[in-house]
Amino acid sequence: MIEQKSLGKDLRKGIKQSDGSMLPPYQQAVRYSSMLPYSKHPRSIVTCNFSEFLIYDMEKPNCEPEQIFLKDLPTEYYRLQFLVDTGNDSIRREMEISLQAGELVGKLSGTT
Repeated sequence: MIEQKSLGKDLRKGIKQSDGSMLPPYQQAVRYSSMLPYSKHPRSIVTCNFSEFLIYDMEKPNCEPEQIFLKDLPTEYYRLQFLVDTGNDSIRREMEISLQAGELVGKLSGTT
């Protein structure tokens, strides 16, 4: 699951949600994930603000995320390879889940 924010948004600080709550992007994605059936929860959550990626391994929910800066992507791209490995059944399922979650959120917010 990927939660994309605007350039300059701090990925570790709360951002006001439509319900008035303040959630960092990771917690926002966790909220979306919690609306899915357990069997469809994502393996990873990635937050990004167009300059930084934070990668959360949901198998290790209490660990610090991996951090990759966009400026380092030419040498660090392999760390995001799991996002594009469509031959992997688990990754394909996670991509489908992320799309389904986006559609669900769109319906909940009335934008679709």
